[in-house]
Amino acid sequence: MGKWLKKCTILLGLLGLVGPVCAAEEDTSFDLESVTSFITDYPEDLRSELLSTAERFGERSYIPYVWGGKKIGDTETCLACRKCLASNKANSGKTRSKTCAPCKQCGVDCSHFVNLVFREAGLPYPYLSTQKMKRLSRSGLRSYRLIDLGRNLSYAQAGDLLLHDRHIMLLLSDPEEGYGDYVHVNRPVKKGRIGGVEIVRGADLSNHRGGRLIKILRHIGLEKDAAFAEK
Repeated sequence: MGKWLKKCTILLGLLGLVGPVCAAEEDTSFDLESVTSFITDYPEDLRSELLSTAERFGERSYIPYVWGGKKIGDTETCLACRKCLASNKANSGKTRSKTCAPCKQCGVDCSHFVNLVFREAGLPYPYLSTQKMKRLSRSGLRSYRLIDLGRNLSYAQAGDLLLHDRHIMLLLSDPEEGYGDYVHVNRPVKKGRIGGVEIVRGADLSNHRGGRLIKILRHIGLEKDAAFAEK
């Protein structure tokens, strides 16, 4: 019975009817009906709200990068986290975040950050790590309210997510010849550095130190073509 149920669940996941097995550790309370409920006649209004929210979050450069972090606290707590991280330069990023108490209340990584921005803008989707986003098929991603548009930047629009090999960012502008603006949480590349939230303007969107561009993802609520959104 157990093996049959597991096979059935995997099959349904591939069809996009339920979330893939073990793919969402923090939020599994979604179904096909909740996905289609986000298809609206006013995607541009939702996009405008999302971009406004993203710009507002992007101005909070005091929010630090914390591996596995998923909370944005007040300014004082965020600055306390940064101070603690700076005083623990000898330790790795994972260790520092665990030993700095303020970082449990203020600190995010790239995948949690974009998820929080979408939630704040009224376009929630069940949390997914970048690695899980990479593994999921198009039908699997749709069960998380995300449409896989491939890798051609000519199809991307402001409000879409750009998934790189080891990173994810939120587009703030329509790409022009492969360049555009985005907001993300910058992960430090050098030992002892402290990353954080930042807005980047006029950047090469196809290449990032987080790896090559893997997928362009759009929340189903931002899709203008209702027929396409319902597929």
